[in-house]
Amino acid sequence: MKTIGLAELHDGLYFLKIPQQKACLNIIESGIPENGNCSEDVWHHRLGHPSDKVLQYISDTHPYVCFKQNTVCDTCHYAKQHKLPFLHSNNRSNNIFDMIHVDIWGPFASPSIHGHRFFLTVVDDHSRYTWIFLMRHKSETRTTLSNFINLINNQFGIKIKVIRSDNGNEFAYHDLYNSFGIIHQTSCIETPQQNYVVERKHQHIFNVTRSLIFQSKIPEIYWSFAVIHVVHLINRIPSIVLGKKSLYELVYKELPDLQNLKVFGSLCFACTIERNRSKRDLRLKKCVFLGYKSGTKGYIVLDINSREILVTRNIKFYEHVFPCIKNHDHDIEKNSTEDDFNFLFEPTSNTITEQHCDIVDTNQNFQNIRRSSRNRKAPSFLKDYHHQIMNYAGKNVIDSENIVYPISSVIDYEKLSANHLHFSLAISSITKPQTYNEAAKKPEWREAMKKK
Repeated sequence: MKTIGLAELHDGLYFLKIPQQKACLNIIESGIPENGNCSEDVWHHRLGHPSDKVLQYISDTHPYVCFKQNTVCDTCHYAKQHKLPFLHSNNRSNNIFDMIHVDIWGPFASPSIHGHRFFLTVVDDHSRYTWIFLMRHKSETRTTLSNFINLINNQFGIKIKVIRSDNGNEFAYHDLYNSFGIIHQTSCIETPQQNYVVERKHQHIFNVTRSLIFQSKIPEIYWSFAVIHVVHLINRIPSIVLGKKSLYELVYKELPDLQNLKVFGSLCFACTIERNRSKRDLRLKKCVFLGYKSGTKGYIVLDINSREILVTRNIKFYEHVFPCIKNHDHDIEKNSTEDDFNFLFEPTSNTITEQHCDIVDTNQNFQNIRRSSRNRKAPSFLKDYHHQIMNYAGKNVIDSENIVYPISSVIDYEKLSANHLHFSLAISSITKPQTYNEAAKKPEWREAMKKK
């Protein structure tokens, strides 16, 4: 046998040497080039960019699949990388007021009776003691925060060292922090988890607040009193995390006094002032308990009849009676859910419709009166028409807009035929397009653009 190039000579005949088909398939299936070196990323790409752990398992069960661990793949990072997890931390400051956490909640969906729509929450990192300050506008934050810093310095003789907040502009008071020698720490953008102390405190506050509102059925405009009362309770309740000590005890180094606690929203009778009272006048006012007045040894109550908010100490309580509960709609109220009050605690930037719910005597029928302070205006679909809106929705809209001679009071379409009426109304329905795409859809505008 003689071999010449690609052929072998047998008995005067040349036989070509053809490679076996199986060997070719093995080369293709294994992804191994003819030089025997293994490609590091071809199988990673073939299998749809799996992780190294998955590739390792496939390589163990299929020996011809080879790969290199810890290979940098830009496509995997672009397509699959997520935010890093937040590990729960129980670290606390060594002393009170070494660090405080601050945040603003709001705007509330329903303003309080005094017009508050925000409140500033301050939480001490060491004790978790909480302060809240009601605000009508976010612009009050700087003054409120400055007053709190001075309060702690004056009452406790301690200077706050660090203030931690979110990345909002409402806490960007670098000159204020520098004047007090305070370090300002902020969370990263879109990472509220870094400000979790005050975020969880808000959740705790509103969980208890909802409980008190469900129980007492207090009207929504008094939510500010409920929130303040809840914080008063939270600061005085023992915490398992703090070794069964209350937040108040860690700050003031003494047990809180719980003897004066009363059920929020319960019935009470307050003595009237003797100065303007005659012998024939009532000696008591039927009221609802709303909380405590800071700096005063008295209770905040709401007069059921006059809706007047009073502060007094001469009170008789009936903590099992709630005057705000509807007697004649008791079956309906039993079926109410948390959604009935959720809108109170949802921040919103839209125009708010304030709803009022009157408190009445328990011996009378409950009157559910709903009013609105929203500015009344005609529906948007009437903007292209002449129409009579003098008494729209029961309110004089024209007078509120200071229009002396409204055109709707002198135009009358009643005598027009149907075709003429449609023609008259169609004239004012023509609008000028705001974009090129809008103009391109109308033949008259396309012709106008061609002429130009």
